[in-house]
Parts: sequence; C-alpha cells; structure tokens
Amino acid sequence: MIVDASIVIAALLADGSVRRQLLHTEAPLTAPAYLREETMRKVPVLARRSGVPTAILLQAVLALFDRLEFIPAPAYAHAMPAARVACKAAHAMGDEDYVALAMATGDDIWSLDHDFDRIHGVRRVARAR
Repeated sequence: MIVDASIVIAALLADGSVRRQLLHTEAPLTAPAYLREETMRKVPVLARRSGVPTAILLQAVLALFDRLEFIPAPAYAHAMPAARVACKAAHAMGDEDYVALAMATGDDIWSLDHDFDRIHGVRRVARAR
C-alpha cells in the first residue's frame, strides 16, 4: 500500500486512528522517495502547528519513516507519462509520483485526499488494511 503525505501529516499532528494504523498495520507500506524530503522540509511548520518541540517531532518523523519503504523515482518512471495525463484529467496536479507508483505496482494509495478518487487507474483507500 502506498502512503501519501496526508497520512504522514495526520499521523504527526494527532494521536488518532491514522497514527495507530500507520504504526501497527501489517501491510507493507511504500511511498515515493521524495515524500521523505518533502516531510523533512515541513518539520518546522508541523512542529509549530502541533505545538510539539521540533526535536521531538523529528523523532516521531523518523519513527514513522521506519515503517515505510521509500521507492526511488526511477523505479516507477516508466509510468510517469500516464500518471501525468491521469492527474491532469482529474485536476489532481502534484499527485503524479503517487499515481505513477500505483500504476507501476498495482498497489492502492492510502490517502485522506479525495483527489485520488477522480483518477482513473488507481484506487484510494481511507484506512490501512
């Protein structure tokens, strides 16, 4: 199952069902490698939003990252042209890496973002299995 940024952010900002699912699901979890860099850039903002000191939030980020296998872009680059077309048609720009990874692997995308529901060829799930 492919984890998108909305799941990581939800898990960091609230001690709720998303965090519990992310930490305890037995399903293999993957994500485009760029999610790691994107999340690390947002740590200061997420720390302010959550009221958690940056150092503690960073520890939580690293713990969540331990649950994910980050897939480098070359592994799904062959699916990127179709993903761009599908995202453009669905007005879901910015989701191309997740869609390409899903197209390349056949995996579902675990996301709170309903944009994925409009993209043909991928399936969004709202809960981990």
